[in-house]
Amino acid sequence: MSKIKVGDIVRLAESYGGVPKNSVGTVAEVFPHAYKIDHDLLDVEMEDGTELSVYAHRVILEKSDVDVVNNPSHYTQHPSGVECIQITEHMNFNLGNALKYIWRADLKNDAIEDLKKAEFYIKRELKRLDKQGKV
Repeated sequence: MSKIKVGDIVRLAESYGGVPKNSVGTVAEVFPHAYKIDHDLLDVEMEDGTELSVYAHRVILEKSDVDVVNNPSHYTQHPSGVECIQITEHMNFNLGNALKYIWRADLKNDAIEDLKKAEFYIKRELKRLDKQGKV
């Protein structure tokens, strides 16, 4: 899947659930193989008057407010509201990186890969401490 994030404005590449192709909406949730698009911009209502959300597999990015360099969403989605860097900047390189990968595990689609990266930095830190006679 592409780099589309929650909050991005997208255009439907196909029609879904009665919502026509090229309808525009806001991404409410991102799943491994689909996006939940909120009704806010779709301007489509059900027969009973309720507004509609759709699940789409193919969308085209129209506008993104996500700053992937200075404020990536996978570091700011923690339920605490704390950004990862606020904690890791007080740690050494190995521990900071380990925490970063644990923090974002499963937010970039592959928790196993992120946890293996964290393990790599933890092992590096243990080797560093061992060389200093602290293990």
